[in-house]
Amino acid sequence: MNTTKKIIQALPHGVVPSDAKNVVEHQPTRIPNDTTYCDRYIQRIGKYGYKAVSEPDLMVFSDSDHEGL
Repeated sequence: MNTTKKIIQALPHGVVPSDAKNVVEHQPTRIPNDTTYCDRYIQRIGKYGYKAVSEPDLMVFSDSDHEGL
């Protein structure tokens, strides 16, 4: 499936853009990324589970992002 040029992976509980899933799983992505940054916030639990391990850094979002949240 192609939605705004993102590849979507089918998962038991919904869909996730493939690059985001690959970052969490320490797999190759289309753009360079730093998995240590991801590891500060998300932990993989088993084959399909993910868990937040710290509060998000809201400073990375713009004012309009904050309004949307």
